[in-house]
Amino acid sequence: METTGGYASTLKTQVRVIAEKGRKNSAVEQLVKTKLLPRVALVREHAVVVTPTEAKSPFAKREIVEFADLSLHGDDRPLFARIQRYVAKGYALDVIYLDLLQPAAQHLGDRWTEDSVDFATATLGLCQMHQVVRELSPAFHAEGRRRSEGCHALLTPAGHEQHSFGLAMVGEFLRREGWIVSSGPFATKSRLAAAVRSNCFTLVGFSLSCDSGLDALASQIRCVRQASLNRAVWVLVGGRVFVDRPELVARVGADAMACDARQAALISRRLAAIPAERWA
Repeated sequence: METTGGYASTLKTQVRVIAEKGRKNSAVEQLVKTKLLPRVALVREHAVVVTPTEAKSPFAKREIVEFADLSLHGDDRPLFARIQRYVAKGYALDVIYLDLLQPAAQHLGDRWTEDSVDFATATLGLCQMHQVVRELSPAFHAEGRRRSEGCHALLTPAGHEQHSFGLAMVGEFLRREGWIVSSGPFATKSRLAAAVRSNCFTLVGFSLSCDSGLDALASQIRCVRQASLNRAVWVLVGGRVFVDRPELVARVGADAMACDARQAALISRRLAAIPAERWA
């Protein structure tokens, strides 16, 4: 699995292509020299690279499916009872978040894609899982260390994405580290532009699940960079499409990708530690 380091290599290749095509265009050459190459160097210099882990989930597939099915009943009490059982066994909340809740939400999304449940049913289940996260939030934050005080992130689904449970998880991990987190979605690019123009965001994060939204996402990222009050704003992307095809990170113009919420928090912390004046 490729992470930010792989992205940097991909971006460097694309920069060379741009430079070759634009070698007779001084404006393009200047852009490559003053913006793109320094950004690649910063990502490398500050080790914004996360080694992917292959740790086996403590939850069997059957347990994940059962949890997803419980969420469809419109009653969150069985969900909390199941979680309490796992906590009693010694599972940390971050493990429950990443290895149970996130896969269960993905299972519901897959079932909707396969037409085995309708949109309303899938949405009901995801709403129940959001409620679980809200209820667990104080205990989850108490487990963490606040290492990014004063940083401000904006998280929003890309394009016309319908569900945002993954972003909610990212928000939880960022808040646990001390980030101030604002959330979308935004109906139009003008509203997105207004948001980044009115607040000095350290980082803007997007989630995308399918490649049909790549062009729209690229347009949103350009909008963020043009309108941002923080001229050194970082852009992080995540979602199944980037996990499966990390080379797409460069195509949409993002700075980094994350495979899950824990990785997103770690990469965000490392990006935020890069002095703004180094690249702005």
